Amino acid sequence: MNRVGAFSQDDGIPLYVKLASLFRDLIGQGEWTIGAQIPPLPALQESYGVARATVRQAIGILQEEGYLSSQRGRGTYVLRSPPARSANPQAPGHDQLNLDARFSIRIVGHAECSRGYGPARFIPEAEGPLVSARKLHLFEDKPYSIVDFIMPRRYFEMIPEGLDTTRLYAQLVRDHTGLVHLVGDQVMTVNLAGHEVARLLEVPLATPIVQLDSTLTEVGATAPVMAHRSLIRSDLFLLRRRIANVFERSADDWRPTVRPENEG
Repeated sequence: MNRVGAFSQDDGIPLYVKLASLFRDLIGQGEWTIGAQIPPLPALQESYGVARATVRQAIGILQEEGYLSSQRGRGTYVLRSPPARSANPQAPGHDQLNLDARFSIRIVGHAECSRGYGPARFIPEAEGPLVSARKLHLFEDKPYSIVDFIMPRRYFEMIPEGLDTTRLYAQLVRDHTGLVHLVGDQVMTVNLAGHEVARLLEVPLATPIVQLDSTLTEVGATAPVMAHRSLIRSDLFLLRRRIANVFERSADDWRPTVRPENEG
């Protein structure tokens, strides 16, 4: 079956990346079974309407990920299947204010941040130079999310060195900067992992990634003083919201959490 319609070139994603994603799905869905030989290059080229080099690049990605193995003169075989999304009701939740005990933090680095970067553009010039604190959250030692917390340098310098390896920046801001009355606006989207994000989160290139962009504003003010971006593995992401009154906006009513044990 020719599936060339799935390979539009209008979105900027390389064809070999899309083809690799499709091949990964074929393995995960059992159409290409473990131990079986996949169709030869000419057949794949004809089936998907792409160049032979594109097929080779796609297969190369899955070889690097350990799903396929090619043997000269014998063809390409399936070694293993991609991990299935966990149905564990205790999957990690996303909470901006409390760190689940199963998480650990690895600091990637701190750097000056331009206001042209994502949600940082909403922080006014009057707040002064910005610092982006990048860290990697690990859930039971597995990469879960990349977090960039963007703040004015003067607030960053108030936070005692080293505390960000065990506590969330929202907690540190609350406890050390005097900014205790903040309200947040958040936008959630789904993007595809680029090379750096895929490397840090240990996922294949172009894997769907949940992106949360937040701005934090002091109560009564109009312009945000801080911003925050999280890039979260979609295979681990869980967001639970409880809305007490749909006509009343309250951050406390929808804080994400981990599902309790008695929920399926």
